[in-house]
Amino acid sequence: MTTGRSPHGTDDGRAVAVVGMGIAVPGADDCDSYWELLNQDTPVFREPGSRYRLASFWSPDPETEDRSYNRTSGFRQGPEHRPAVTVQAEEEAGLDLLWLRHCMTQALDGVALADGVHCTVYVGAFPDGSQHLAESLLVEEVARGMAPRLPGSREANLLRIRDLLHARYPLARPSLPALLPDQVVRTAAQGLLPEDSECTVIDAACASSLLAVDTGARRVLAQECDLAVCGGVFMVTPRWNVLFSKVKGLTPSGDVRALDARADGTLFSDGAAIVVLKSVERARSDGDRVLGVITGFGASSDGAGNAIYAPSPEGQALALRRARHRAGATAADIDWLLTHGTGTPKGDLAELEAIDATGTSGPLMCTSNKSLLGHCGWNAGAVSLIHALLALRHHRVPAQQRFDRLPGPARTAHLRVPDTSVELPSGPGGNPTAGISSSGFGGINSHLIVRREPAPGPPAPPVPPGSPPEPLAVVAWTALLPQDTGDPSDGAAGSATRFEPWQPPTFTEAGVPPPVIRTMDRAQQLGLRLAARFVAEHGEPWDPVRDTTGVLAAVHGPSALSISHLVRCYDGDMADCFNGKDAEAYAEVVTGARGSVGKTSASVLPGMIPNLVAARVSHRYDLHGPNLVVDAGDASGLAGLAVAAPYLRDGDLDLVLLLGVSAHNGPVFATAVDTEPDRIAEGGFLIAVCLPTVAQSHGWPVCAHLDLDRTSPTDHTLGQGTLTYLAAEAHAELVRVLAADDHLPFTIAAAGPGPRLTVLPPPPPAGSR
Repeated sequence: MTTGRSPHGTDDGRAVAVVGMGIAVPGADDCDSYWELLNQDTPVFREPGSRYRLASFWSPDPETEDRSYNRTSGFRQGPEHRPAVTVQAEEEAGLDLLWLRHCMTQALDGVALADGVHCTVYVGAFPDGSQHLAESLLVEEVARGMAPRLPGSREANLLRIRDLLHARYPLARPSLPALLPDQVVRTAAQGLLPEDSECTVIDAACASSLLAVDTGARRVLAQECDLAVCGGVFMVTPRWNVLFSKVKGLTPSGDVRALDARADGTLFSDGAAIVVLKSVERARSDGDRVLGVITGFGASSDGAGNAIYAPSPEGQALALRRARHRAGATAADIDWLLTHGTGTPKGDLAELEAIDATGTSGPLMCTSNKSLLGHCGWNAGAVSLIHALLALRHHRVPAQQRFDRLPGPARTAHLRVPDTSVELPSGPGGNPTAGISSSGFGGINSHLIVRREPAPGPPAPPVPPGSPPEPLAVVAWTALLPQDTGDPSDGAAGSATRFEPWQPPTFTEAGVPPPVIRTMDRAQQLGLRLAARFVAEHGEPWDPVRDTTGVLAAVHGPSALSISHLVRCYDGDMADCFNGKDAEAYAEVVTGARGSVGKTSASVLPGMIPNLVAARVSHRYDLHGPNLVVDAGDASGLAGLAVAAPYLRDGDLDLVLLLGVSAHNGPVFATAVDTEPDRIAEGGFLIAVCLPTVAQSHGWPVCAHLDLDRTSPTDHTLGQGTLTYLAAEAHAELVRVLAADDHLPFTIAAAGPGPRLTVLPPPPPAGSR
């Protein structure tokens, strides 16, 4: 993120202000109570109580199938705030929606919202969603699986089994589409923000919410929005704890000791956190209170080398260096680093090594909030950002609780972990600066730098609109499609290859052995096959820019593997609901689920989480730009371009691989995405984009220019055809235009709010007639 200023220098009109914040985590319903929590010494962890039956998902033996060896997590408990929800009936709203809306309401309180203001919303969230979504999918999967196996009317059986299971799982809801994260975000924002606000879910695992903040900040700086509402939401589920136990990530002792030599694992926590962003000049012009100023951000992928879920000190150090470079700062300018610090031994040690490698001769103060609060998952970065903003406000860093000493290999003069509360040092100009780190499964790393605002200056007029932004250039594309869709044939800069029947990637295509390939969801397999096809056609154009090539995938909803695994994981909790003929039908459903998933091992979690659709490609081809997933329903491809464009125009990335996949169309998934199963087409698209000047410098041929705006007339609205590729719908439409080899201006838009994409012919080469 380009800010155009030193973190300690004079404001030059290119900084991003945080003007509002709201939080809901275990033990805290607002920022004041959160600050009190951070200054106590008692962790928030407890058993689930009424959330789920612990005995069905717990075993003291770590090797017990489909059980977690840990009994506690950070569960939010009543009384829950229940802010008004404008579309869904209150009884249908999930807790994740209520937490998110509660935080948005807090964060927007007192923030000036002028008529005609253009807002964007970016929220980090797990596509597999909340316990509400998981158990709603479970009910539907079991009911649809059992009903045709029972005597009598299929519809009557469906209704009876649904009623039985809804009584068993009161958190399940009748409307599946309303529970998908993209819809939860839209519903949470309704009535609080203008109706035409863009809403997008960011999925980069535990780096998601910090990347959401960066994305919003970049669009504010690019004057593509006036205000950005950014953050994260995460809900602990019994299945998540089971899966994370199998990768040995949870603490067996129940004691999270972040950054400490005795660390043995983490615990996850519920909650949501939101910040509101404006440019500094707009905030002052609007009379908003500036809570802090974001001065730099860096993101990276670990690339090849380690296992897909093993932390990399080199990758994390790269994110630190990039953020400091963007902030115009050195390690000596950072007064305090709020680490990711999960309490997992390998994760903490890798992070401390990265900090040490980028530090100076003087000690850098480091802390983590997870010893008290736990790991907030997809929400972790936003929770830490609010932690940092509160410390800047109070001029104090809370003590690191449950800490005795650093791990042996990390004992160094470069690091200092305070075990008592200390005054926050003030750097040059009296404005202390903090760094915040967040890393995610799949090798995605993020680091943000924030400082206390200088003494408030006089109100300033908003910055006048700049010149139209440079368009993006398409330099190559590839598609893998079913045989019977009637989609495009080969084009000059790419091709559409049919596949039927389904085939997983080979070892050469995936870069991992067949047993690992078999644990991957079809979306991950399709992404790797697609990337291999791209390389076969175009080579590796990213070879000279591996460090600055990012992968951005559009994926909608939970994975097929995830839905199947729910049945397996909940079997021990659900089986006693059925007897007689019901028990026989239920056993057949469970047998089928076990056959499709296999044993719940350490490979199941990385095999099913959607953000690894992008991460697998970064890992396979050793790419070091950020990798992430965007989800905005059928507008996901357009939203992905809106995320990618500022990274390219800021110069942080030279090339972005836009990946879109539609990889399963089972009846339960179709119900969840509110689409008929026979309308969902399976296929994938990979489109390489950059700036025209970058393409010229590397000799990459340009087959089209892409222009993003909000006002172009629309030639085509997504989702209107007989088939849909869901999240990849915009990719599919763009490929149709590219394959036609007739680049007359053609505009693509989604039915709802969001950017419009105009495809333009590239200009003729210089000197041609």
